[in-house]
Amino acid sequence: MIQSFRLSDSGKKSFLTVLRVIIETTFPTESTKWSQLYLTTQKDVMVRDGKKWIGSDRNLLEKLGVESLGASDKRGWSKPDLLFVCTIANYRSDMKSNNGIPFNNYDKLMEKINSLLEEDPNKKISRFDDLKKECGSGYNYAFNQYDGDIGLGYFAEYRPNGAWHNIDISFCHIYYGK
Repeated sequence: MIQSFRLSDSGKKSFLTVLRVIIETTFPTESTKWSQLYLTTQKDVMVRDGKKWIGSDRNLLEKLGVESLGASDKRGWSKPDLLFVCTIANYRSDMKSNNGIPFNNYDKLMEKINSLLEEDPNKKISRFDDLKKECGSGYNYAFNQYDGDIGLGYFAEYRPNGAWHNIDISFCHIYYGK
């Protein structure tokens, strides 16, 4: 039984290879979990995106000219680290409310995941540019422009939900040191 995992990879092919093993382990075909397997591109509130609370930072409060920020104030949160793509889950009642697409075949599921990770030919902006727009450049105090380059990466994380399983898939920054 899987308790937790996080996977990040710079290569889509190797990411998908390892992800398939994780999916087959998390959602085995001989269990009832398989009959309820679905994929959704609707982001659940429990999906971790890496946002951090920065609303108590005195410098930020002074800059904004306010005494305090409430947790519902978006200005009190950092940019996310991850750009959500989809969730694979196995709780049938959630499937309907999350516009889930049911799957009963690993190959078809992996084809769908691969297509969601592909560049969209109808968009003028790349997936990496999408990531930078939503999550920032990726550079920070621990890794700056002088340390190396940053590229597009692929990220998966197991997220338990009671007795049910979820695997969230996102884009992330990958760091290439000099």
